[in-house]
Amino acid sequence: MSGPAHSADHSAILTEEVRSWIGRATELIPLPEEISASDVRRYVEATGDDNPLWIDDEAARGAGYRRRVVPPMLVIELVWRLKHMESGRLTDRIPLPPEYTDTRNVNNEIEWVEPVYVSDRLSVRHCILDIMVRSGRRGTGVYITRETDYVRDDSCLVARVRQSIARFPRANVESP
Repeated sequence: MSGPAHSADHSAILTEEVRSWIGRATELIPLPEEISASDVRRYVEATGDDNPLWIDDEAARGAGYRRRVVPPMLVIELVWRLKHMESGRLTDRIPLPPEYTDTRNVNNEIEWVEPVYVSDRLSVRHCILDIMVRSGRRGTGVYITRETDYVRDDSCLVARVRQSIARFPRANVESP
């Protein structure tokens, strides 16, 4: 679609209420438990990534770390421990039209700031950076960019993830 009708469709989705979510952030949300040696062991078993920095304190100290390091991608995945919280995911609370339930990952950028160690406790803070509507081959999508800070209990930022997702209307699938 092009011209004024196209703009009208976008403004019906990107309402003032939806735009008001840009800049909203959560407080720091603590993960429910510290990172354990068994978390790292299961990660290593599942991925086959047996880097000595993850599994051997002496090797990690020899490389300049205090003790063994938590694999960085495991740190990022720990946010899933919050999925059953009452508040839900920040991006899920944006008041989009109800048919916008088909979510796709668009982009992830990860910045590693400090190492994370077994027994560290982390908290996360989410912030909605941008919401925009675009039309393309898949239809009209709502593109949401969120930034998540991972903070250790000593208030040290250890990682920052900037993720963009797209939400589309659920496709109608007809039964045969």
